[in-house]
Amino acid sequence: MLKKCVFALVISICPLSFVQGCKKPDPGAPPRAEGSGRPPPTRSRVTRDNAAPILTKEEVGAIIGVPVTSIEGTGTNLTYKTGDLYIETKIELEERDEDGFGVQSMKGAHTATGFLGGTAENVPGLGDEAFFGAMSFLYVRKGNAFATIVPPNLGVAASAHAMEKVMAAPIEDKARLMQELVKNQQGTPDPMQAGLGDSNAMKGAVTTIGAMSKKQGTPLEAKERAMAVALATKLMEKL
Repeated sequence: MLKKCVFALVISICPLSFVQGCKKPDPGAPPRAEGSGRPPPTRSRVTRDNAAPILTKEEVGAIIGVPVTSIEGTGTNLTYKTGDLYIETKIELEERDEDGFGVQSMKGAHTATGFLGGTAENVPGLGDEAFFGAMSFLYVRKGNAFATIVPPNLGVAASAHAMEKVMAAPIEDKARLMQELVKNQQGTPDPMQAGLGDSNAMKGAVTTIGAMSKKQGTPLEAKERAMAVALATKLMEKL
């Protein structure tokens, strides 16, 4: 029940939703200019929808250390999948001709980070400005281009693989392997467990999201963030 609530809340209050909310809405059909038979020119979104992915499978695979088997999504809102069910990365890039679009998008990302309980951590030397937000999302601006990088969650992948190993083991080995798993995880906080003690599932989900949003300070998280910076650096080179 708690996991379902966490998923629902992340979908409903994910950082990208806040970023979208800080952008100017499309005004609809523009009025016709006086004395002209055509509508006046408008500031349109720059799209790459019909182009090849801005980062190739090979480029992303080389950075995350696992071959990318497929790319899902359209335009520049892409998910790079691998043969490992638990390892994937997401890249979203938006560019508009609107004045201040990039700056406003970064402000929205800061708002999302604070709402989810995270703390913005600036990344110097990347684009015009960049920071890690909640759940190690990396936000980067270069001019009026705004990118969101969601690195692979290596912690979740490691835990899932460890549990799969226990489940696949012969019955006589399961107890020993489970004890070893618990021992290896001692002292390593698991944010997914933060809200388990709450009798109210939705409240527990909020607690869990808050814990997940904070910097964990683990070696795997540091590796995830290094991957995100490398992906963003490669992306900025192509803009």
